[in-house]
Amino acid sequence: MHFVTDITSPSALRRWRSQFLGPVPYIVLGSVATLLAILGPFGTGDLISFVDAFFYWLVIAAGTYSIGFLTNIGLAAKLPAAWRKAVRFIVVTLVTGSIITPFITVISYFTFDDLPALSKWLGLVPEVFTITLIVNIFFQIISDRVDNVAVTVHQKGPTLLDRLPLENAGALSRCRHKIIILWSKRRRAKSWC
Repeated sequence: MHFVTDITSPSALRRWRSQFLGPVPYIVLGSVATLLAILGPFGTGDLISFVDAFFYWLVIAAGTYSIGFLTNIGLAAKLPAAWRKAVRFIVVTLVTGSIITPFITVISYFTFDDLPALSKWLGLVPEVFTITLIVNIFFQIISDRVDNVAVTVHQKGPTLLDRLPLENAGALSRCRHKIIILWSKRRRAKSWC
């Protein structure tokens, strides 16, 4: 058994997959799609039926969330750590918006069988980037709170130490897949791979 304590060590794809393990993300995405199908933003309510709008917004919500999540996690690890947090945030938002814009265009083309006119692109691109910025701010706030909770939980210490008698615990060091427990008089190694 291997316990991951470093938040940045899992791959972006593994972290993305873990987002969809329980029913909560599907309920949230379904609720967002239902709400958007009812409201019909950007004229979608006038162009397609409620059921079509629901599936359109479900694909848009799931796709843009996935693109944003993977871009944020993948790019954050590659940007120089010396950059200020605001600069890193702006770069990630611009890259995310640059990927989401063609995705929305392709999905909309297959749904409405029409590409936006050149004059509409002048309004569409700023809308996508503004929405991307707002969503990134929202998720940054949530992420900071989750990270603070993770740090607090991590400071409590592993459950292994809680189970060992205090006099037998000794010093504990972790080396990749091995945890070596240094007992008071002798050394034992336990490997969990």
